[in-house]
Amino acid sequence: MKIRLKELAEVIGGEVRQGKPGLMLNGVSTDSRAVSRGNVFFALKGERFDGHQFVKDVEQKGAFAAVVRRDFSCKLSRDFGLVSVSDPLYALGELARFKRAGMKAKVIGITGSVGKTTTKEMVSLVLSEKFKTVKSEGNFNNLIGVPLAILKIPVDTEVAVLELASNQRGEIARLSEIAQPDIGVITRISEAHLMGLKDLDGVEREKRALMGALGTGGIFVFNSGDPRLCRLAMGFAGRKAGFGLRGERLRGAEITVVAGKIKGGIQGQKFLVRVLGKKEERSLVEICGLGEHLVEDALCAIAVGRILGVSLKQSGERLKCFKPMPGRGSLENIWKGIWLLDESYNANPESMRQALKVFSEYSRRISGKKILVLGEMLELGESGAKSHQELGEFLQDIPFDELFYTGSFEKELALGLGKYAGKKLRMCKSPEQIEEALKLEFCEGLEQGLILLKGSHGIGLWNLARALRERSWFRRS
Repeated sequence: MKIRLKELAEVIGGEVRQGKPGLMLNGVSTDSRAVSRGNVFFALKGERFDGHQFVKDVEQKGAFAAVVRRDFSCKLSRDFGLVSVSDPLYALGELARFKRAGMKAKVIGITGSVGKTTTKEMVSLVLSEKFKTVKSEGNFNNLIGVPLAILKIPVDTEVAVLELASNQRGEIARLSEIAQPDIGVITRISEAHLMGLKDLDGVEREKRALMGALGTGGIFVFNSGDPRLCRLAMGFAGRKAGFGLRGERLRGAEITVVAGKIKGGIQGQKFLVRVLGKKEERSLVEICGLGEHLVEDALCAIAVGRILGVSLKQSGERLKCFKPMPGRGSLENIWKGIWLLDESYNANPESMRQALKVFSEYSRRISGKKILVLGEMLELGESGAKSHQELGEFLQDIPFDELFYTGSFEKELALGLGKYAGKKLRMCKSPEQIEEALKLEFCEGLEQGLILLKGSHGIGLWNLARALRERSWFRRS
């Protein structure tokens, strides 16, 4: 994005403290290590670093200007542009909001307690059949990432698919204000980020802010298997479309996309899709990966596609290209007959149950030892103890031989597991300790089996996933 210093100040509600008003800026950066010549650097304050400490560095690296707090003071060259604001993070969002307002592209905003990233991937896959489509990359889903994603959208883009995440009240409202979505998707409302959102009602209030941004001219796409979302949809005055594993066309919905019987194998699953609208459409769809949650995500992508003119058949062809991502459900053969089901990116109670159901499905198809590696589900607030006891109770119906757990709720997990705790549960202080235990398993001759990794991102089981992929310590034959 190109913008002059004076216009930048006007757009973000700032004041030019130094630099020529006509100075042309090219591109935005919030990372002092990745600044390019001509960039404007937004000095953001995080938990560990304050960007204001690096303004001098970015000047030396070729940045032309910086956006800073009003109390910032530093000796800089006269030609270096400086815009002062009350809050650089808010200012970043305002710049992205300005860019979005001038875009011709349709914007799709996706939020929900589970499945946001996978749904984003599937929706962008389906829409790329007909449109020049871009999507937010990686975890660019928060108050920093969403603005940066918008600022990188090419001028000729026809559809932009953005993931919107939140762990505090008001974040979805602000992200929706910035992204100004034409189509809003909510995948599911369940227990997640309760430290900041308190309870399920708090989660609902946070997610429904996306609907407020749509207004009567927007389109709301919702999971018809979630009673809360069905209720919210009934009170939405704009256009709407539902998707779910089963059911009839929902009152007021233009279309409802539902799945018939699901048949799974080691490579993936097939299911009959019905699009219920003015006339019914049917087609067999096949995707890589197991689990009803992936079917729901695919149905959502098909619903968005139908709204924008992508046929059911075209959507099915595109979805054949989908593959679960590492950390979010990928199944990998890592050595001999040993398979890794990698769900290590994050976890909450609903996504944990989904992952364990998939583990059970794969367990019926993969021979050998069944090993669970689970990490604490973080950010659950006062519900943490109860959720981990319920996890233990849920595990009583899951076929596994050994469970490694690291986290703060070992007593609650053991209480939920009951008689199985003493036989199968192994408490570990860290992922590194689990790694050492798994090394011993391989050294003792483990050559067939299935390993599931699932835990909140802050636990760091993704490091263990990387170690398993490297295979440097597997016993060689």
